[in-house]
Amino acid sequence: MAEREDIVRDQDGFEMPDVHSSSREYAERFSGAVGRWFLSVQKEATLELLPETDLFILDAGGGHGQNIDLLRDRQGRATILGSKASCADLIEAALNHDSINFVVGPLTKIPFADHHFDASMSYRMLTHLVDWQVHIAELCRVSRSTVLVEFPVKKGFNAFSSWLFGVKKNIEKNTRPYTLFDETEIVEQFRLQGYVLSARRAEFFWPMALHRLLKNSHLSQAFEWVPKMTGLTRIWGTPVIARFDRRVN
Repeated sequence: MAEREDIVRDQDGFEMPDVHSSSREYAERFSGAVGRWFLSVQKEATLELLPETDLFILDAGGGHGQNIDLLRDRQGRATILGSKASCADLIEAALNHDSINFVVGPLTKIPFADHHFDASMSYRMLTHLVDWQVHIAELCRVSRSTVLVEFPVKKGFNAFSSWLFGVKKNIEKNTRPYTLFDETEIVEQFRLQGYVLSARRAEFFWPMALHRLLKNSHLSQAFEWVPKMTGLTRIWGTPVIARFDRRVN
């Protein structure tokens, strides 16, 4: 079977999905009021899932810079892992901060020892990786206790994603092909690594492309309020941010 045309690999065959997500073109997807609102929802969910402070955290593929403020709020230290040196372009200013550094290395062969970090996280990476199971295994290996991942699920409006991809691309322009997951697939991969699901947050009930089309963050928040209050977002929402913790025997 031919590999997806959006998959980029280095000379050693390692996938590099963060090269695109660390670009200025990608950052434009989260510019403006709606984009900032998207990131605020992501940050709020993450802070709920990771209330601990003073942690040493790995952000794998985090060159998009979406977690920089959050990592600072945790009052600890963080390492951003990128597939190429250029993946640090968007976060160069943040790297002047003593608590945050950047390291080049493969997402599926993370260049750190076992249990090197207190926690690891990976946002917007699983959906663009062919070897996503290996990425999960590596996140678990280098973490002492906790892993956070974000991924889109085969629920809600995503059930029609194959039909609506063209519409989504017309709205968002630079949308790439992506993988949708049955949440049990993710849970099972973590179970194989000795981790259990501790908590999860679904971010949006309505498609993010619809919110981009509306171009009105206040209207979008109003649209999301009812499904959030009635529990529909928790059941059917996507993408999901999930926290997994190492199982204690």
